[in-house]
Amino acid sequence: MYYCITSGAGLSPHGKSFNMLAIIESWEEGSYYEDSTGQFLFILLLKVGLDFLVLSMCLRWLHTSFMGVCGLSVFLVDVVLLCTVVAVWFLGPARSPVSICFLLAHASAMFNALPLPVLGLGLLDYLYEPRYTTCHDAPCRDLWNYALTLLVWVLAGVHSCCSAVTNLLEVEYEGGRNALGCTVQESVFVVHFSVGISVAICCVMLLHYKQMPLWLKEANRPPLYLSLTLDFGTTWASYLVMCIACELLGLAVPAYISINLLWLECANSVLVGPYTANSTICFSFKYYILPFSIQTKIIITHIK
Repeated sequence: MYYCITSGAGLSPHGKSFNMLAIIESWEEGSYYEDSTGQFLFILLLKVGLDFLVLSMCLRWLHTSFMGVCGLSVFLVDVVLLCTVVAVWFLGPARSPVSICFLLAHASAMFNALPLPVLGLGLLDYLYEPRYTTCHDAPCRDLWNYALTLLVWVLAGVHSCCSAVTNLLEVEYEGGRNALGCTVQESVFVVHFSVGISVAICCVMLLHYKQMPLWLKEANRPPLYLSLTLDFGTTWASYLVMCIACELLGLAVPAYISINLLWLECANSVLVGPYTANSTICFSFKYYILPFSIQTKIIITHIK
């Protein structure tokens, strides 16, 4: 259903993302026709379901941090995208004001623009957290988080208008099969993020692999940064391996799928780790599987 076609330099004015072809429909002369809209709906439904499971663990504290508010906004955008695709599919191309290609192209471009500003603002939010500890639950703090989240989505929308390619492309395969598809963007940032974090974890493990058996045998506590790295790696190893495996196997994953709440959780744990080390707070393995908003609440509690 998704096929990598070329680097973004040829299809995007920025040349910063890899584009793939999302097959909307395919047919053979006089005998075969397939509409892939139902498959897109199924994938989006799975993503919304996964997001809902993650949010159900932390709905009470979503407003307490920028990353929490951002996670809520991702879920809401996913729901809107799903409902819009359902509406377009139900109305059909003749009555719908927009096409499936238009929605998928703009959605991938918007989600592709999220990771860098989200990580940057999330890091700043944690760095300046001690200054706002006394008024963390104040309405002004909540409004600030919502305003920053809205700003991120506005910038993502501007990026989408400048880089999305909404024209349908016709592809002819050998054997007389034809297909109509649209270009959607893959988030290269997520791929580099997963590979970079995995390499960093492996390097830390290699640096201390000789001392680790001794620490385990004598029940000595390893250095704080190593303990955090081990906890993080144990928790997120399966997710990181899955992301890297998809890339190595050539499985094309558009940005509106790869940018999800699991990635936000993983990225938030990366941001919280150095902050935790600087605050001389040591957390157990269970800490890293808590939702990002609950992690923030634990940090504030320890600082107080």
